[in-house]
Amino acid sequence: PVVIYTKIIFLISKNWAEDGSFFYTFYAMTGLTNAVFLVIYGFTGASKVMAYCSRSTEEIVGLFISIAFVVDSVKYILKEFDYYYYSCLSVNGTMDIMKRASDIAAATDCDQTRPVLSLLLLLVTVYVGVVIFNFKYSPYLTADKRVVVADYALVVAVAVGTFLGSYVFRHIDVGKFYVNEERAMFKVITFESPPTGAVVAAIGLGFIMSILFFMEGNISASVVNSPVTS
Repeated sequence: PVVIYTKIIFLISKNWAEDGSFFYTFYAMTGLTNAVFLVIYGFTGASKVMAYCSRSTEEIVGLFISIAFVVDSVKYILKEFDYYYYSCLSVNGTMDIMKRASDIAAATDCDQTRPVLSLLLLLVTVYVGVVIFNFKYSPYLTADKRVVVADYALVVAVAVGTFLGSYVFRHIDVGKFYVNEERAMFKVITFESPPTGAVVAAIGLGFIMSILFFMEGNISASVVNSPVTS
């Protein structure tokens, strides 16, 4: 959820600077207001409110996080197909099979292998994660060991997908994360008369983030202290 929230902060920060230069200041402002709200929760003993929350609270939070990740994944796949797959289609909507694929790719942004591989990696990652997670219901090993294996389902699934995309299909460019090495890794943020709208937006985003942190922390504490997991 923090990654998705960072993306939201970046998109909102572009309202004051299209080049994204205001992102660092806006992100720092949001983080500081988030910290202030969390300190207030700590001093006021707001954790007592969680006693009135049922188990469905955790499930609702998890559901919204899952929906957010699914929506982002589907949007990315649709964008890939729209840009790299359908650009190979001719004007009348049919494939021009008289041209070589390399000639089409050279003349346009056509690269049908990229969106297909992206979809394949997505499905493989989900499948591997679900299979390993369901291992805790299998009759193999002891109950504790099955739970340990299931806890690493996400890590193993991502590792398998990364290995397939980076090594097995390394000849297909599916996009990479580029790091601007010319920019300093750490930067001291200066708050020089930020816009009033940005300050109000940062307070609102910081408050919402503090609620997420508050609920996640208390849910994790309740799970750890539960007699079932003790």
